[in-house]
Amino acid sequence: MNEKTLDVVGVILESLTSKSVKEDDMIDILLGQGFSLKEIESAFKWMAQTILSPQNYSNYGKSLRILAEHEKAKISPEAWGMLLKLKNLNIIDDELIEEILERAMNESLDEVNAEEMKQIVQMSLFRANETHSNPSITLLYH
Repeated sequence: MNEKTLDVVGVILESLTSKSVKEDDMIDILLGQGFSLKEIESAFKWMAQTILSPQNYSNYGKSLRILAEHEKAKISPEAWGMLLKLKNLNIIDDELIEEILERAMNESLDEVNAEEMKQIVQMSLFRANETHSNPSITLLYH
């Protein structure tokens, strides 16, 4: 996956976490931001192959993660809410949440806000795709 595709995935994830957007509207938004149809198609294809993979359904819905006190002190409520929304949308699973939280706790000296968390999520999804033939992330849409 190239950097432009990662940028498109980032915009899609940001839109999914901030508001409910239909696929046609999402394409118009992406085109309006200067992405080509090929880049948009590549991002959706990557997300479908990676996130919608049948191997990723096995861990769906088995646990509820609660932040420890030291995590609550470092992760803003908005950032935590964004992670929960991504989990409820089945974009990330429990294993990836743990990886994201670990990175957030280690990479920032200050409180991690929603914007910083979006960047960590994007990089985690990208790294999961690069390091695993079947990254442990689940469904994307509805």
